[in-house]
Amino acid sequence: MRTISRSISPTTFIFEELREDSLPDRLLVAIQKNMDSLSQETKRYITQNKPTATFEKVLQYNLAYAPAELFLNFYGNHKFYLESRDDSEKLTAIWKQKRDSLLAVYPLNNAEALISPIYKMLIGNYLLQRKEELWATAQSSDFLSTYYSEFPSNQRAQAYSGDPENLLQEKIINKEFTGQINEYLYAYLLQMMSRSKKTNATVIFDRFKAKYPTSLYRSLYEPMITEARINEKRPLNEKMVFLDSSGRLKKLDDVINLFKGRTVLVDMWGTWCGPCHQEIEKNAHALKTHFKNKDLQFLYISNFDLKNQLNWKKLIRYYSMEGSHVLASRELSEDAMNKTGSDSFPTYFIIKKDGTYELSKAGYPMERELLIKQLEEAMSYH
Repeated sequence: MRTISRSISPTTFIFEELREDSLPDRLLVAIQKNMDSLSQETKRYITQNKPTATFEKVLQYNLAYAPAELFLNFYGNHKFYLESRDDSEKLTAIWKQKRDSLLAVYPLNNAEALISPIYKMLIGNYLLQRKEELWATAQSSDFLSTYYSEFPSNQRAQAYSGDPENLLQEKIINKEFTGQINEYLYAYLLQMMSRSKKTNATVIFDRFKAKYPTSLYRSLYEPMITEARINEKRPLNEKMVFLDSSGRLKKLDDVINLFKGRTVLVDMWGTWCGPCHQEIEKNAHALKTHFKNKDLQFLYISNFDLKNQLNWKKLIRYYSMEGSHVLASRELSEDAMNKTGSDSFPTYFIIKKDGTYELSKAGYPMERELLIKQLEEAMSYH
């Protein structure tokens, strides 16, 4: 028998033709057809192989939670298409109603279902989409009073904006899940942080440890947290040069003029950008080591962070981002992205000695050796 997670993969039944559907009707039909087939396959497997009672429960929970997981999996990307339509508000409400009806069929907070990989996928997916859904209401007093009631009312918006990712997910976990599911989702959040932004990782881990002192998950993340504590104590140093901390620069040419006659690797990043954190953590030190004592400048332009200066400098310390730093105005961000032809973060481009520039060819995730070759060619350019 195919593995249960593979057999209900959305790629087995969600066709390209569904990607511009404004209503979820055909998706629901496709899910039902897939589930009918999977149900029959599961019954045959149980009859023929007589699995243990525990494994049979795994299969049954997989079947129970698969429709909701398949819907969330598809909707997670499809919502961007819906948002592009003029009637997006009406259509999104219809999709959410269908999603919520599927989520209501079986308890979302179900410790017995933790044996099911599909259930784990579902609650992880739910946590991500719930966070993104709350972003849309983040400036409302209801949202702030519900999720940040421990802060004085005049400090709640700042508390949210300081970390709208990890701390908000922790709040969702504690508000919507209890017991073993709460513990599991704490571990899930720590796992996500190990691959991406580690903002507030230590304080979240400390609360997790206090709440679940004997948790088997603790040992999995203690090495990450130990390293994070060390990184948090790093100071700013003289090799971290702040060229603009107020959004003064408005055009890419303003930046180029600061580096006349130099070769510069520019990293367009943001404190809010998970992939940016990943790329900095994986590649920044290695690139600096390779080009040590060579005439290559490193420039980090932080985008859409003018209201997040404290976290900006905190992350520069954390990742030991030695080089020049600019806190970009919206005008600079838009001008640089338009002129380099990029539309996503992180973006890397190279400024040459003559003031011309070119987009990195290294792609995402970065092919570091390809970028090194491109930089060496740029440095030899006269």
